[in-house]
Amino acid sequence: MRKRPHEFPDDILLRILSLLPVEIICRFKCVCKSWQQLLSSKDFARIHSLSTTFPSDTIAIVPVPSGFSDAIAPVRTGFSFIRITPEDSIESPPLVRPPSGGESLTQLACSNGMLCYTTYLNPSIHVCNPVTKQHLTLPVHPYYLPEIIAFYFDPVNHNFKLLIGKEHAVFSSAAGHWKQVAGLPASTSWQRPAICVRGICYQVCREDNQNMLSAFDMETESSERIQMPLQTMKEWLEIVSLRYGG
Repeated sequence: MRKRPHEFPDDILLRILSLLPVEIICRFKCVCKSWQQLLSSKDFARIHSLSTTFPSDTIAIVPVPSGFSDAIAPVRTGFSFIRITPEDSIESPPLVRPPSGGESLTQLACSNGMLCYTTYLNPSIHVCNPVTKQHLTLPVHPYYLPEIIAFYFDPVNHNFKLLIGKEHAVFSSAAGHWKQVAGLPASTSWQRPAICVRGICYQVCREDNQNMLSAFDMETESSERIQMPLQTMKEWLEIVSLRYGG
């Protein structure tokens, strides 16, 4: 198809689009069918993730109460987003309600813009993209009401992995099934979910009456223990969480 004189070559157009923030990319999907296919492709996601010229704004994700249960506990069926700009101003985008059947959302975890959560008294684990509204329900694990230990989304390969306990197992979106993993500590701390930094998930555990830091690599599915000082672990972990943004 011959291009009009004022049209950009495809390689220049791709370069321009790859430099834009995610919020604008999502709006541009409505331009035409070819743009929707291009901007939704894994190849473009890989190119865009490697471009840091104009990073997207920092977004805080907060579950929003929508009522109360019989036990007078708040029912959270949606997420609210708070955009934090460099000028420290706050803007609240619209509320997002992922498919939950009206049940309260629990065990919320996030990684690189993707969300992972469960609903009250339901063993199903859900993953969703709050910007595109895409939603996926994972195959049910045999262990009833599994607890989410760590969630990691790889923006380059467009895959994610989920680690659950107490029957330690990993779900890989690339493989499409659960797999038991060994070598993880049986006893962990109050920290849920784990703190993930560059694909490594850290969590305090206790073995042989000693506080240890368990490091689990979500890519290689290998783990190691790091012996910690005798100081209180909770304050130290809170500092790490603030420094790396979870």
